[in-house]
Amino acid sequence: MSVLKENIPPRNMEIITPEQCRSMLSTAVEQSIHGIIIVDLEGAILFCNQAWASMHGYENPLELIGKSPSMFFAGDQKENEVFSFHDSVLENGSYRRETTNVRKDGTVLTTWRQLPS
Repeated sequence: MSVLKENIPPRNMEIITPEQCRSMLSTAVEQSIHGIIIVDLEGAILFCNQAWASMHGYENPLELIGKSPSMFFAGDQKENEVFSFHDSVLENGSYRRETTNVRKDGTVLTTWRQLPS
């Protein structure tokens, strides 16, 4: 299967293979200045880009694979965030909220958490 770029003048049209698309997407996510994580249904981190790891005080994103994002919640935020998150996703299909996280060294940072619909 190949993807054809649409709405581009013919001289610039090129066929992009699925492998090229995956490679470009992977590079964009890994190099993004925005912190990005992917979590499985059990709540374990499957992927974390360098920006997310760095903003939480980790040098290597691989340190976070298999861990729960709830380890970055402050105080009673764990219960409140999880219920708020699940309710919002079930009702709206998305979640957007400013929240606080705790870095590896214990300091707090404010982040924007978003799961698009």
